[in-house]
Amino acid sequence: DRASVVFDELEQAVRDLGDLADPGAGEVSLACAETINAGLVAASMERMTRQFPRMAFNVDSGDTPLLLSHFLMKRISDFVITRPHGTVVEPGIRTEPLFRERLRVVAGSNSRFAERRRLTLAELANEPWILSRNEALGDSPVVQAFRAAGLTLPRHKVLTGSLNVRHTLLASGRFVTVMPHSLLRFSAAMRSLKVLPIEVGKWEMPTMILTLANRTLNPSAGAFLDLVREIARPLGEA
Repeated sequence: DRASVVFDELEQAVRDLGDLADPGAGEVSLACAETINAGLVAASMERMTRQFPRMAFNVDSGDTPLLLSHFLMKRISDFVITRPHGTVVEPGIRTEPLFRERLRVVAGSNSRFAERRRLTLAELANEPWILSRNEALGDSPVVQAFRAAGLTLPRHKVLTGSLNVRHTLLASGRFVTVMPHSLLRFSAAMRSLKVLPIEVGKWEMPTMILTLANRTLNPSAGAFLDLVREIARPLGEA
């Protein structure tokens, strides 16, 4: 462990020298939840590469335990952006809340519910749903919304953490799901989906930037996080 820290510091020093020699050709390594990568992170990378076309990015996805224990603690990534739901954050990890994510109920544009101006969860209770495992847990905004409506979570559902599976199933027009508001806001690929007129609350745990307390970020990673904070700011006001 000590050797890996030493080699990481040497590698960071080399990257810092590279940033000083050519500030527009730095490198950023990050690992985030899949929906964060597809939304907020992709939007931030697109904007940053407009200003610095030679900037390089190493991007990984995973669930929170893997992001923290592997990519962050093993110093593979400069930082992690995720919502550490149900995960104990180690004392050596610095946390910075960005915003509390709101979930939106969505369907494919060809769904029979797509043009409805008024809709209730009761009308969707017998439809096939797509949810992540966290979204099906008792403290999720989805479960709480069904509970508030006097309903139980639909029995007909697909549990998956894959954004691609969710998007493909929605294209059939038969399925209903929830999507993070930040993903719908920033991802052009999600604009083919229809947000349904049903209110679901926010996650209690905020989406956060997580970094190692004893690790100094290189200038490129720091500049990228400044951009992430700027782009994410309206999400905290929604």
